[in-house]
Amino acid sequence: MKIKLLQKKSKYIAGFTLVELVVSLAIMGIMMSVVAFQHRGFSERIQLQNTAYELALVIREAQSYGINVRQEGSGSGAGFDGVYGVYLSDQSNNNDTNKTYYLFYDTNENIENVSFNVNQDEIIAEYTLPVGQSIADVYPCGGGAGPEVNSLTIMFKRPSPEAIMKSNGNNTLTQGCILIESQNRYSEIIQVNSTGRITIEE
Repeated sequence: MKIKLLQKKSKYIAGFTLVELVVSLAIMGIMMSVVAFQHRGFSERIQLQNTAYELALVIREAQSYGINVRQEGSGSGAGFDGVYGVYLSDQSNNNDTNKTYYLFYDTNENIENVSFNVNQDEIIAEYTLPVGQSIADVYPCGGGAGPEVNSLTIMFKRPSPEAIMKSNGNNTLTQGCILIESQNRYSEIIQVNSTGRITIEE
């Protein structure tokens, strides 16, 4: 009697049908694809934020060198009167200028006459943006009419923490903005004010 009862119960034990299994796997595949895509976008944004903070720190480093009077040169050629700065360009060419920026030192004591020259100025450090990122634009913050800006030079000279900014080598700006972009058009903006204030916006 007990054996017959167990056999009868076994007829009602259910499992997944092939259709249910295929549908479940399809749903899981879609969810995994969405998660992977979101993770890739998240990673890209984090990397871009890191690049923006690194650039802001390099500008702050130039400011620190300027006001803390870092000595350049040695012996009789040593001096404290030069200018420290950061040079950036949004122009792309065979040398990938819009992926590279420079921390430099210029011996010219008159900051108004400083114009960055990669062959003449002392390059303290050269920085290259990660693959897929670029300096998409440099421009005066707030817009306004004026000549097209292709390059931005941000300079500091003791004892003032204030920034002197020049576009295209000779046009003085009160605020400079640097737009960096990733391959999928995520962006970060570094703003530099003539007071020396540096901020980052998404």
